[in-house]
Amino acid sequence: MRGRALTMAALAGAVLLACTEVSTDPQQIVSIAIDSLPATALVVGDTLRGATLQPTAVRVRVFNGAGDTIPDAPITALLADSIAQRALSITPARLVIARDTAASARVAFRAGPVQTGFVTFTAVRGVPRLAAVGTTRDSIFYDAGDTTLRGAAVRAGVRLPAAGDTTVPVGGFRVLFTVVRTPPQLDSAVLVGATGRRVTGTIADGGGLAVVRLRAFARQGATGRDSVVVQARLVALGADVPGSPLTLSVPVRAIP
Repeated sequence: MRGRALTMAALAGAVLLACTEVSTDPQQIVSIAIDSLPATALVVGDTLRGATLQPTAVRVRVFNGAGDTIPDAPITALLADSIAQRALSITPARLVIARDTAASARVAFRAGPVQTGFVTFTAVRGVPRLAAVGTTRDSIFYDAGDTTLRGAAVRAGVRLPAAGDTTVPVGGFRVLFTVVRTPPQLDSAVLVGATGRRVTGTIADGGGLAVVRLRAFARQGATGRDSVVVQARLVALGADVPGSPLTLSVPVRAIP
């Protein structure tokens, strides 16, 4: 009985070793991953647009057993079903193009024996609009000891025309934000994302809100009031959408 138990343990160890053994061949595909998506929504007839608002490919990376990328690995796009096939076309360079059907479509990517999870792209009919929705406070206090008072959220709303003159919020579109004027009271004013890292834009959430944070750095001895001016842009079908570029003004002043 003991001999049988030892034999079974040895077999289990051999199976575990076989399962965990990783190829050392630098061209052997072991895993695949999608980088952060440039956007998740696009207008029918348009191509998915990224950080510069130009058509942008979905970046997919393939890795070998050492964790190094395999740059020339062939990657195939997989459209989940007939709805996705009618709504989207994926080029060999992984540009996502919305055909003539408005729908949510699931897409995955495969290289050799491995595949990513499915991600959803939404093709919408009609060109969205860009609108101001305000900031979290009236002013940035550039001399505040509390650093949270030296910044403010800057928001733009993305809305899609609906029945009559109404609009509905739509998410997934990439909105570009740029500081176009820094007042003399500040050394600089930068845009950051939720993690505090500098950004040039963001993707509108499910409620149609694209939000970045404006952070101000004051000059020594600064006084008076002024404004930081931020421009927001959204492009579809090769042109700015209605309301874009949108000019947003954020007042800056000293604590009274």
